[in-house]
Amino acid sequence: MIMGEFCLQGMQKIPFTCSYLPGKSNFHVTFWMCIGYIFALVAKGAGGTLFLTTDDCQATYDELSARGVVFNDPPTAQPYGVDTSFRDPSGNNVRLTQVMEFSLDRV
Repeated sequence: MIMGEFCLQGMQKIPFTCSYLPGKSNFHVTFWMCIGYIFALVAKGAGGTLFLTTDDCQATYDELSARGVVFNDPPTAQPYGVDTSFRDPSGNNVRLTQVMEFSLDRV
């Protein structure tokens, strides 16, 4: 087993282990990140997209808009339902979706 640290410029070092089984043509790398480091990445906008569901996308959009949330787009009909999106204060994308039975008629 090999142990080391991986670091991207300006980021915290991430410890890792690398294991290899004799007779196999591949190896396994495991990055060990603590939950605090993951939270720090999300706080910098590196969290990807968070998907939230609601029973009524338009009503939730209206309520959150009234509370100051700035949306990227209005609720829009999609084949899978109705959805919209906004960014949290760190810049992570959040999708708000009202899931419905799939239908191409909504597009």
